[in-house]
Amino acid sequence: FCAALAMRERLVGADHPDYSTTLNILSVLDYYEDDLAAAAEKMQRVSEIHEGHYGPDHPSGNVYRSNVVIFLRNAGKYDEAIEAQERNVASMERTLGPDHAKTLTGLNTLAGIFVLKRDLARAEEIGERTRARVQEVHGEGGLLADCTETVAEIRWAGGRREEGPTGRRQRAAAAGRQPHVRALAQDGIVRAIEVRCSCGDIVTI
Repeated sequence: FCAALAMRERLVGADHPDYSTTLNILSVLDYYEDDLAAAAEKMQRVSEIHEGHYGPDHPSGNVYRSNVVIFLRNAGKYDEAIEAQERNVASMERTLGPDHAKTLTGLNTLAGIFVLKRDLARAEEIGERTRARVQEVHGEGGLLADCTETVAEIRWAGGRREEGPTGRRQRAAAAGRQPHVRALAQDGIVRAIEVRCSCGDIVTI
């Protein structure tokens, strides 16, 4: 892959989407090798190249930005992960609307990162607001359950044990033991592949 990346740089330059395609693969490989800092750095560059060519609100850009957030979060770079996720949510608000399920899912993810940063006040503000909006717009369902569990985890982290988590971590761990590989096709052509990592995260290559 490194040889292929060098060849693409010679052929099309380091700012071309073809270059970023190979760099994306190397980023995911770094992630699997637990070199999280290197994975995040490469994925950030992939996202920048894509945004430079297609603009900040291209639909597939959310895929790369989401990967950036996962890698930064798992590397413990919470401030950078929060900044990246805020940009991701802002893009979804512009393109999908503030009440779209993906936008609200992004806000729920943002609340979870604030928990890891131990900024529980900000986490609860976002989590409660997101859960209320999901309940109002989408009603009962999987997304509302996810948001409810996030709020419960925030309260648990703040010492309110009687309002603690309802098992999402355990389910995520169990899900991580199950294989997950899915081809994402458009117009009959495979454009990307989803792979579940051992930690339960799903990244796109």
